[in-house]
Amino acid sequence: MNYVFDACALINLANGAVLPVVLSIPASFYFVGTLVREECGDLEVEIDDAIKSGRIQALDESRIPAKIYLELLAKFELGEGETECMTVAATGDYIVVTDDGLARTVITHELGKSKVTGSIGLLRTAVGNGLIDRNSSYNAYQLMRTMGAFLPNWSLDEAFPV
Repeated sequence: MNYVFDACALINLANGAVLPVVLSIPASFYFVGTLVREECGDLEVEIDDAIKSGRIQALDESRIPAKIYLELLAKFELGEGETECMTVAATGDYIVVTDDGLARTVITHELGKSKVTGSIGLLRTAVGNGLIDRNSSYNAYQLMRTMGAFLPNWSLDEAFPV
């Protein structure tokens, strides 16, 4: 699977101290675009380290057709990073990783439910792959919320069903 991160999902996973766990999910490739990197500010060093180690790939700018990007930006009024991700998903085999509610709604409506996931979706995959246990994932989820993530208020079983 090819995933392209928006800033809020990267920030949330980093705040939950689980970004390295997510980036180790087998058979998954992760990408980050220039606009999203700019939006991540404080995570610049962590993102650069992940790129240098091959855990994340810098998105090839040629995969972002300017005309389509500008059309989507005007039509949906998402942030620049979310629009960058949506453009990539609309023109290629990518799934957008976003925790932004409006972006998730727009991408689901325009591209389909299979084209979007979030930090919790990736954490569920990590649990399913035995990379982290449910309780640790739930603790990370709670930490994300404490750090300001706008994520649903779920119990352990709602967030990470057995």
